[in-house]
Amino acid sequence: MDTWHVFLAFLHSLNFSPAMIEKLVHGKPKLLAHTVRNPDAARCLFRWLRSLGCDAPSIVKIVMRFPNVLKLDVEEVLKPRFAALLSLEVSHDRAVQGIVRAPTILGVEPEYMQGRIEYLRGLGLTSVEIGHLVSLAPMTLLAGVESKLAPLAKFLQEDLGCTPEVMLTVLARGRLAHFSVSHLDACVRGWEELGYTRPELCLILTRYTNFLRLSPRGPHTRTKLAFLESAEGLGRSRAALVHYPQYLSYSLERRIGPRAAVMRSVKGRAITLSELGPADAVFCKKLGISQAQLDAAVEGWALSPEGSKWLDMLQGRTQPPPLPPLLRLDDKLERPGEGLAGAMDRLSLSAP
Repeated sequence: MDTWHVFLAFLHSLNFSPAMIEKLVHGKPKLLAHTVRNPDAARCLFRWLRSLGCDAPSIVKIVMRFPNVLKLDVEEVLKPRFAALLSLEVSHDRAVQGIVRAPTILGVEPEYMQGRIEYLRGLGLTSVEIGHLVSLAPMTLLAGVESKLAPLAKFLQEDLGCTPEVMLTVLARGRLAHFSVSHLDACVRGWEELGYTRPELCLILTRYTNFLRLSPRGPHTRTKLAFLESAEGLGRSRAALVHYPQYLSYSLERRIGPRAAVMRSVKGRAITLSELGPADAVFCKKLGISQAQLDAAVEGWALSPEGSKWLDMLQGRTQPPPLPPLLRLDDKLERPGEGLAGAMDRLSLSAP
């Protein structure tokens, strides 16, 4: 039997579904050529990844995102590099999450990351926070100090006006290191055009560190903002994002729209931003409905005239309505004599 037939049978023995095998073969046809040249190495790699706890979809992601992993020896290269990740005060499960999210981290020598780690420690990140980067934002450990990390730290503090504490929070939890400063500056200016001040953007970053990854001019963001302010949506000022920016991370089709419709139907009122956050089971219990009823609402909203209208905007087929001027209950984020630090202190204690 041909070597590649044997390898496909081997994948099947690892519980790879036919769909997963097809995706892997069609996505990376060189995989079969590699298995013909060195079938033992490929089998060893897949067995090792399974021993780490990676399921079939995760292994497919690793190979698709970093095909050169097929060329790396498990015993001499991959195992020592994975051990180096574990030495960064990170759990086994978090280290596995990191290599699935950014498998290129297996493609560099541990010494390559050391300069980045020392720079982050010099800024004030703790060993535990650096360890968390392995799973939360592994690309930060691969970013150039002079080309990415130092300009990002300077931008956050000097241009955006973040305190050192906020800057460290963004570096420790956010995934901004692979964006250029010019890109981030354009995002900030876009949010300013929508009425937000830089102190407000700093406060938003303390609650949602990946906020600046979102394009304020894109159809997804504009549609969600329009739905937030629409009477048929949430009926709230977009100033509420200062308190609950995670709203922008939720799916309009699968969560925001259906839950808003269910809340109006069951409770006769608009949903609050914080009620979008809990898991389905918690949300259903609060409203006294079953998971099946919520699932039906999700499917029904997408097919309804209202849902279809908003999904057309989301997918760029139609334009969302123009956004009105930003309406605040308190026009001034900073109160006289209070300063940014005091304002952030006060607002961070406010309820969403």
